[in-house]
Amino acid sequence: MSRLVEVNIEKFDRSLDFLSSRTRDTRAVRHLRADYAALAVGLHDDLHALPAMEAAAGGSLVLGTLPVALDPVHIVEPKGLQWARSMSYVHRYLTTHHRLPLVSQHRHMTPNPAAWLLHLRHEEDLTPRQRENIDRYVPCWQLTPQEVEWWRNLRRARRFVELNGRLPIATEDDDRGRPVLGPWVRTHVLAANLAQHTQEQWEVAQHVLWRAGRL
Repeated sequence: MSRLVEVNIEKFDRSLDFLSSRTRDTRAVRHLRADYAALAVGLHDDLHALPAMEAAAGGSLVLGTLPVALDPVHIVEPKGLQWARSMSYVHRYLTTHHRLPLVSQHRHMTPNPAAWLLHLRHEEDLTPRQRENIDRYVPCWQLTPQEVEWWRNLRRARRFVELNGRLPIATEDDDRGRPVLGPWVRTHVLAANLAQHTQEQWEVAQHVLWRAGRL
């Protein structure tokens, strides 16, 4: 696992909270929030209003590196705030437990930060800024080459089940000239054990193929 970088998560969370609008905010605070949004993501470096911003926020704020997307109407995109909050949770969990969170352990949370991370690990069109920030806060988020191949085969198995309504038999493939699916499903899903796979892989394989209707 990559070394976890030092991050002031209290400052990070305070910055996100300050960017979250509240009905009781005064006009002056709303103006400070709008100015801080641009400062937080590095659109400018004019710090003359920073003392007033930090006084309103109740402490120091992140400058230039906050991973939120700006919106002309809402100042900060709601999805951008949730993206950053999920990353904050995963960072905190990793710092405490020295491993990444499992989806099943966080089903009570909406949205599920572990499911967010699982999706992120397979997302290929992250922006450079998103990659920069996830590298900073969750440095071990990327899959190994072996894990990439495992997830690729699981997606193949899911497509097969969705098209055929059943699991592949021993010698059956998906007609793309790649390793036969039947033995892979038997070895890596039906008879898998945690000595061979992570808990996350086991859970997701069961979940994906169960949802497809044949496990």
